[in-house]
Amino acid sequence: MVRRRLLVLTITLLILGVMYGSVSAEKTKIVIWTYFAEIHNELLPEFYKQFPDVELEIMSVGGATTAEKYLVAYMGGAGPDIVTLRLGQSVKYIESGMMAPVDPRGFGVNSLAELERMMLPGSMSILRHRDGNVYFMPAELSIFGFFYNKTLMDQAGVGKVPTTWEELLEVGQKFVKVDADGKTQQVGLYMWREWFPPWFFHILMQGYNVQPFTADGQSQFSHPDAVKAISLYPELYRRLSNNTDMGGHNRTWNAGNAAFNWGANYMSSGFKKADLMFEWGSAPMPKFAQGQPSTVAYAHGHFVNSQSKHKELAWKVVGFFIGPQQAEKWYTEHNLWQPWGGSWITRLFIIDPTQRPFLEQLEFAVPEIAHPNVDDLYQKMREAEDRIFRGKQSVEAALQQLDTEISAMGPIY
Repeated sequence: MVRRRLLVLTITLLILGVMYGSVSAEKTKIVIWTYFAEIHNELLPEFYKQFPDVELEIMSVGGATTAEKYLVAYMGGAGPDIVTLRLGQSVKYIESGMMAPVDPRGFGVNSLAELERMMLPGSMSILRHRDGNVYFMPAELSIFGFFYNKTLMDQAGVGKVPTTWEELLEVGQKFVKVDADGKTQQVGLYMWREWFPPWFFHILMQGYNVQPFTADGQSQFSHPDAVKAISLYPELYRRLSNNTDMGGHNRTWNAGNAAFNWGANYMSSGFKKADLMFEWGSAPMPKFAQGQPSTVAYAHGHFVNSQSKHKELAWKVVGFFIGPQQAEKWYTEHNLWQPWGGSWITRLFIIDPTQRPFLEQLEFAVPEIAHPNVDDLYQKMREAEDRIFRGKQSVEAALQQLDTEISAMGPIY
């Protein structure tokens, strides 16, 4: 009788053990779609030490098409828990309720105010949506400013980088060199026409306190002050670049044939790898003498799917990968900057002092344009820039046409 009871007890304990073991072995699955998969995979061993009960599925996706793939998956109820998107792409997904607001607990705090105190001044204004909420955290944040060729400046006797556009127009002419055949050999300013004009236009407009869109979503590129600001653009080319783009970045800036380069902070890593044969540095964006400081930031970041069954956990996963504890790794190993404060920033400025002038502009930086059809919008802006550059239209006529084309795209909100 005793043996039977012991046998029953043993079997019962074994069954309970199997049941308990199967329960304890269950893990919560979190799916990430990202074009930073390489970095995430590097961090997996450390991740599983902190999150042993999470099964992470990291899917590498391409940047340009990720947003549309996410939309299709979301409509079918099969979207990932976390998705990486560009800030400019995000507006229609946020406005449609497809993204969950940031949960500060994922970053070890209880409120957005506490989260903001962990960041560099001005960072939260880049992240905050028009409804006051924050829906993503940046894996990469880039800010526009200027690079300068100190070697050319010393040769020309120019002691400092111009701080206003008006000063740049005067100083920059000293560097323009044309050969006997009329071919431009050196320019005062290099501007990357193929990609950057939408941000150039935005920066110039902001310099006169004109936003690309009104609060109710109306395009205002043809606003009188916007026309006035953007009219500087062809003047820069005429006086500082001799109406030429010099055949591309490598033949102009990298070859040491430009005094100044209007670009973004991420470019400095490429310059270091290129081992440029001249001394160079960085400076804040010039401003209009009668205007205000202005620059634009664009970002790629992690959003959490509003349909996720594990939103709180998903934000903790985001907090692990792109929170302050990993910021130094992302920059030093992958040249991707995130706006977290702390002692690592001091070390960053020692490693790469060219970052300081860009990061100090955060206090007045504005986020890039966010639009439901942002890629089509930017293409229309590039077409307007090309008409201006080639003299096919005046600035005013090109911007009036741009506003008409943007209005035809439909409402922004």
